Amino acid sequence: MKQRFTTFLATLFFSLSMALPASATVSDTGYSDVDAGAWYAESVAWCRENNLMAGVGGGRFAPDSTLTRAMLAAVLWRQAGSPAVNYTDAV
Repeated sequence: MKQRFTTFLATLFFSLSMALPASATVSDTGYSDVDAGAWYAESVAWCRENNLMAGVGGGRFAPDSTLTRAMLAAVLWRQAGSPAVNYTDAV
Protein backbone atom coordinates (compact mmCIF):
# COMPACT_ATOMS: atom_id res chain seq x y z
CA MET A 1 0.00 0.00 0.00
CA LYS A 2 2.82 2.42 0.88
CA GLN A 3 4.53 1.74 -2.44
CA ARG A 4 1.31 2.46 -4.35
CA PHE A 5 0.87 5.75 -2.48
CA THR A 6 4.48 6.74 -3.14
CA THR A 7 4.05 5.92 -6.82
CA PHE A 8 0.86 8.01 -6.92
CA LEU A 9 2.60 10.98 -5.31
CA ALA A 10 5.53 10.76 -7.71
CA THR A 11 3.11 10.61 -10.65
CA LEU A 12 1.17 13.62 -9.34
CA PHE A 13 4.36 15.61 -8.79
CA PHE A 14 5.75 14.87 -12.24
CA SER A 15 2.38 15.53 -13.90
CA LEU A 16 2.22 18.94 -12.29
CA SER A 17 5.82 19.69 -13.21
CA MET A 18 5.08 18.90 -16.87
CA ALA A 19 2.84 21.98 -16.95
CA LEU A 20 5.85 24.22 -16.38
CA PRO A 21 7.49 26.01 -19.28
CA ALA A 22 10.76 24.34 -20.26
CA SER A 23 12.81 27.49 -19.84
CA ALA A 24 11.31 28.69 -16.56
CA THR A 25 13.72 29.94 -13.96
CA VAL A 26 12.99 30.60 -10.32
CA SER A 27 14.66 33.48 -8.56
CA ASP A 28 12.76 33.03 -5.29
CA THR A 29 10.48 30.17 -4.33
CA GLY A 30 8.95 32.07 -1.44
CA TYR A 31 9.99 29.40 1.06
CA SER A 32 13.03 29.51 3.31
CA ASP A 33 13.64 25.74 2.95
CA VAL A 34 13.43 25.54 -0.86
CA ASP A 35 16.55 26.81 -2.58
CA ALA A 36 15.90 28.50 -5.95
CA GLY A 37 18.53 26.18 -7.46
CA ALA A 38 16.89 22.96 -6.25
CA TRP A 39 15.79 20.57 -8.99
CA TYR A 40 12.17 20.83 -7.79
CA ALA A 41 12.10 24.62 -7.21
CA GLU A 42 10.11 25.35 -10.39
CA SER A 43 7.43 22.83 -9.41
CA VAL A 44 7.17 24.27 -5.91
CA ALA A 45 6.85 27.79 -7.31
CA TRP A 46 4.20 26.62 -9.78
CA CYS A 47 2.17 24.94 -7.03
CA ARG A 48 2.35 28.11 -4.95
CA GLU A 49 1.43 30.42 -7.85
CA ASN A 50 -1.53 28.22 -8.78
CA ASN A 51 -2.72 27.95 -5.15
CA LEU A 52 -2.36 24.16 -5.00
CA MET A 53 0.01 24.18 -2.03
CA ALA A 54 0.76 26.93 0.47
CA GLY A 55 3.49 25.28 2.52
CA VAL A 56 3.39 24.22 6.15
CA GLY A 57 3.52 27.69 7.71
CA GLY A 58 6.26 29.97 8.91
CA GLY A 59 7.52 30.51 5.37
CA ARG A 60 8.42 26.82 5.01
CA PHE A 61 7.39 24.26 2.39
CA ALA A 62 8.94 21.19 4.10
CA PRO A 63 9.88 19.32 0.89
CA ASP A 64 11.37 16.40 2.84
CA SER A 65 8.34 15.81 5.07
CA THR A 66 5.53 13.33 4.53
CA LEU A 67 2.46 14.36 2.55
CA THR A 68 -0.62 13.50 4.60
CA ARG A 69 -3.95 12.34 3.22
CA ALA A 70 -5.47 15.66 4.25
CA MET A 71 -2.81 17.57 2.30
CA LEU A 72 -3.38 15.43 -0.78
CA ALA A 73 -7.15 15.87 -0.51
CA ALA A 74 -6.69 19.65 -0.30
CA VAL A 75 -4.43 19.68 -3.39
CA LEU A 76 -6.86 17.57 -5.43
CA TRP A 77 -9.82 19.71 -4.28
CA ARG A 78 -8.00 22.90 -5.29
CA GLN A 79 -6.96 21.39 -8.62
CA ALA A 80 -10.63 20.56 -9.27
CA GLY A 81 -11.48 24.24 -8.89
CA SER A 82 -12.52 24.16 -5.20
CA PRO A 83 -16.02 22.87 -5.89
CA ALA A 84 -18.80 23.28 -3.32
CA VAL A 85 -19.14 20.32 -0.97
CA ASN A 86 -22.59 18.99 -0.14
CA TYR A 87 -22.37 17.04 3.11
CA THR A 88 -25.96 15.79 2.91
CA ASP A 89 -25.02 13.48 0.04
CA ALA A 90 -22.25 11.81 2.05
CA VAL A 91 -24.45 9.48 4.12
